[in-house]
Amino acid sequence: MSLSRTDGIHNPRRNRAVVLLEVVLSLALFAAAAGAVVGAFNSCTKAVQDIGLQNRCADLAVTAFSEIQMNLSEVAEEGPNAFDAPNEDWSWRTMISESSLVESPLRHVRLTVSNVSEHVELSFNCLLLNGSSSDSGDD
Repeated sequence: MSLSRTDGIHNPRRNRAVVLLEVVLSLALFAAAAGAVVGAFNSCTKAVQDIGLQNRCADLAVTAFSEIQMNLSEVAEEGPNAFDAPNEDWSWRTMISESSLVESPLRHVRLTVSNVSEHVELSFNCLLLNGSSSDSGDD
């Protein structure tokens, strides 16, 4: 019994089909891996942007608290108040609650910093002395 060139492993058509199938599978695997890498990269850049916004928000809150403590800004329950340039898109507001202790010289101030366009809002707390000149009640 003799084997012809078209039988079995030596069939050129079958070899081409196998090679084509390997190439298509290789391309599909490469595309899936590239898609995973691009997805991970997008996720990382979004996380970095979120961290940057949170850091900026914290910096602006520290600035607002410092202005209140140095009596450059008054503590009043009004707002939102806009920050100066270049932070016009950020705003802050305060909420004041007096201490429940009769003789306590402290009041609780809650400062909320927000950016509506970026959908960011963080709240920070501190204690201030009641007798400071930033007190909006006595002059």
